[in-house]
Amino acid sequence: MDRRGLLALGIAGLLVGISAFAQKADRPYRVAYLAGSLISPSEPATPGGYFDAVTRQLGSHGIVAGRNLETRFFYRRNDLRDQRDNEWKKEVIAEALSWQPDAIVVVGAEVVRVLKGFRTNVPVVFGLVQDPVSEGLVMNLGRPEANITGAGIDYYSLAIKRLELAREMVPSLKRVLIVHDRRGGPLPAGPMREFRRVARGMNVEVSDVDITEIDGGLCSAGAHARNATADVILPMGNIGPPLDDRGGKSWVEGYGDCLYEMQKRSGIPVIDDSSDTVGQGVVAAIGEESFESFRRAANVLARILKGAKPADVPVDMQMRVQIVLNAKSAREIRLELPAVLRLRADRVIE
Repeated sequence: MDRRGLLALGIAGLLVGISAFAQKADRPYRVAYLAGSLISPSEPATPGGYFDAVTRQLGSHGIVAGRNLETRFFYRRNDLRDQRDNEWKKEVIAEALSWQPDAIVVVGAEVVRVLKGFRTNVPVVFGLVQDPVSEGLVMNLGRPEANITGAGIDYYSLAIKRLELAREMVPSLKRVLIVHDRRGGPLPAGPMREFRRVARGMNVEVSDVDITEIDGGLCSAGAHARNATADVILPMGNIGPPLDDRGGKSWVEGYGDCLYEMQKRSGIPVIDDSSDTVGQGVVAAIGEESFESFRRAANVLARILKGAKPADVPVDMQMRVQIVLNAKSAREIRLELPAVLRLRADRVIE
């Protein structure tokens, strides 16, 4: 079947209106895992850690892979890599919907926004979304009012906490560089105004750079950060792989590696929002382990598979926030972590 036929098949499936609120009598629950460039093209059957976390957590609700759960992974294949951003997303979404899943699990906001254009009744459960209301995914956290819900992050409150952590880590803090990616959507205007207001109150200057304007993307942003004479770097928003990325390792891993490379080349500490990247060399993070967002999403998904309507299932915003430091990386860039901060941290990597 050609791609147009596949797309038409997916849309036809939507018009039927699949009922996904209870397990079909004749088959296990079907859950489609929908991703973009999260895995290596050389490992097409590997859904990666995020979706593995969902599957394991579903098991704690009695929904077990191979018994009463069937999953399938849909992603940007090699033959779609030259297509424009929304084009390949539409093809992958149509392919997933043609499988007639009982629910779809999605990483991040961008694919969800494209999915909304399909007007499907299939429940969509997201994870790792930064402020679902500002992102335009739901109208209300308590009652999403449609077929979309999941696990979100109170991202911009955390961004202010990262700014406060930066001042604690670098008492002479004067300049902060925000690194973002326009492909992931604009940083919400309202929360960013509040962030800049808090920064002004701390006498901290805020500048920003879009990594799509840098040859090599995030991994090559060290020189720009150094030229900006920033004291601390804060990655913000959904940051994707380099434009010329052809795989080789998952971007879940590659993202942390690129942050570390930027930090090492610039000599400027990075404060991230995910504790995972600290294990890869980033000096500090305040937030939750990224897999935890998907464990929370799995709890939401379990309720839906057992009969709840997505519109009645609140978005889970109950983050388990931690401060994690990497003392070894701090020493590499000749940064001395204050003793009080080390004591307050939930974990310090020596």
